[in-house]
Amino acid sequence: MSTKYITSRDGARIAFDIQGEGPGVVLLHGLSEYRELWRKYGWVEALSQQYTVITPDFRGAGDSQAVKWSEVHAITSYIDDFHALLDKAEIPKAAIWGWSFGGGVALQFAARSPRVAAAIASGTHFGKIFTPEIVEARLDNVDKLEAARSTGNWNGIDDRQRKTAERTDFDVARARLKAAADWPVVEPEDVRASTLVLTGTQDGNAVARLRERQADIEAAGIGLHVFEGLNHVQLVAERETVQPIVEHFLKHHQK
Repeated sequence: MSTKYITSRDGARIAFDIQGEGPGVVLLHGLSEYRELWRKYGWVEALSQQYTVITPDFRGAGDSQAVKWSEVHAITSYIDDFHALLDKAEIPKAAIWGWSFGGGVALQFAARSPRVAAAIASGTHFGKIFTPEIVEARLDNVDKLEAARSTGNWNGIDDRQRKTAERTDFDVARARLKAAADWPVVEPEDVRASTLVLTGTQDGNAVARLRERQADIEAAGIGLHVFEGLNHVQLVAERETVQPIVEHFLKHHQK
């Protein structure tokens, strides 16, 4: 499958794949991942039997243009990218499913874009996500990974982080984190599209925050499903466990 591209409103070049026929579903990857994540775990093959599946690389990630300034990572720019993708595919509205960082982006889209038909957000939570403390810690980690790649000394860095570091544009990573710190907060009552939030009992801070807000989430009419025993990565990796919940939601909420 050949990579396709669109040009967003501000000129950024966004890479994506598209496969299948039917209602549109846009899959949004995590902060240190790329669009291939969804193919790796079988989601593109599974969902493209019933849907037009669009998998973009976020601006600055994968094969998309490496935009390195914080101002071009504003959430409004990500929404422009989403709309440009739908225009290219000639789809008026689409369901979205994001995992991890992509889950937070999915909640932003569900609150701010009229072209979201339905939203699934995995491994994220409502309220402030990129707090100053979290951004500082992640920027420190970016510095650590950059130094490891520069020196070739990978001591103390696991294989997953090493693989990520080998493909990362560190200037883009810093710009994205600094911009995300200023993204508007999304609360349950802000969401305008039918939404399902997925987490697991081992999903760290996300599941704890979601349980704290469970009454608010239910009051806003948002679905919350907690998978017993699943951790953050398994929310996308354990497809056989997660797929029935995803497909049920899309069947009943995607038009």
